[in-house]
Amino acid sequence: MKTKILALLLAFVTLFSLASCSVPEPEQTAEKKTEVREMPYNTGIPTSGAWKDAEYRENKTFGTGEKSIVLNVVIEGFYVEFTVKTDKETLAEALLEHKIVEMDENDPYGHSVKKVNGVVATAEKNQHYWSFEIQAEPQLHGIDEEVIESGERFELVYTKIKETERDSKEASPCNSGIPKDGAWEKAKYRENKIFGKGAKTVILYVVADGYYVEFTIKTDKETLAEALLEHGIVEGDENGPYGLYIKKVNGIDASAEKNQHYWSFEIEAEAQLHGVSEEVVEDGEKFELVYRSMN
Repeated sequence: MKTKILALLLAFVTLFSLASCSVPEPEQTAEKKTEVREMPYNTGIPTSGAWKDAEYRENKTFGTGEKSIVLNVVIEGFYVEFTVKTDKETLAEALLEHKIVEMDENDPYGHSVKKVNGVVATAEKNQHYWSFEIQAEPQLHGIDEEVIESGERFELVYTKIKETERDSKEASPCNSGIPKDGAWEKAKYRENKIFGKGAKTVILYVVADGYYVEFTIKTDKETLAEALLEHGIVEGDENGPYGLYIKKVNGIDASAEKNQHYWSFEIEAEAQLHGVSEEVVEDGEKFELVYRSMN
C-alpha cells in the first residue's frame, strides 16, 4: 500500500514539474530582406559628376523604325529614358546606329561597351563599367547578342568595379577531399602542385564546384598567360582581341556551348576586367581562376 502511495505522489510531483516548465517559444526568424537597388530619378539630373560629359539629360526618341524599344541609362542615382525606333536586329546595332553607345566592335563577345550617352566607363579611366541589365538583372551576354523585339526594355547601368572581398555568404572552397566527378572529373591534378624553376613565384588557385587546388608557379615569364601556358595549366584561344581567351584550366573545360560555364579571372575574389595576357606578374602575387556558371 505504501509503495502505491509513494508511486502516486511521485507521479503527481513529476506532472507538477512539467506543468511548471516554460516551453521555449519558437525562434523568430528574421524576415529575409531582398536587396533592391534604390529607384533612380528621372528629373533634376546634375551637370556634375559622371553626368558632366552626358550628351542628353532629358528623355529622347531616336529613329523611325518599326520596332520600338526603351533603354534606360542609369548613372549615379539618375537616369534618362531613350525610346529607340529601329529596324535593326540586335540591340548593339540599334544603339550604334544612333551613336548612343561606343564599343569595341571587334570584341567577339560584345561586352566592351565603353561609352554610353557620352559617359565613359573603363577600369583605367574611372574604375567603372557599363552593366547590361534587364529588369535590374545583369546579363551574361553582350548587347550584340541581344535580338530585340518591339516593346522590350533594357538598362545600361554605370557600375563601380567592386573593391570588397567575395560576398561572405559564398562558402570558402575546400582544398581536400576533391571529388572525381562533376567539374573535377577530367581534372589533371586534384592536389597542390609546384611548376617551374624561375625567379618569380606566383600562386594560382583553381576553384571549381566548392573545391580548389593551389598551384605554385616559378617562372621568368612576363605575363600570367605566358606563365600558365608554359606549363600547360591552361588552354584557349591565344588570338583573341585581348590576348588569351581561356577555355580549359587544369583539364577542366568551360564554355557556353558545352556546359554553360566560363573561367573567371579574379584577384582577391574580385573579377578582373582585363585578361591574363595583360596581367604582368610580380613575385609573390596570387591569382584565381574560378569555374563559374553563366546562369
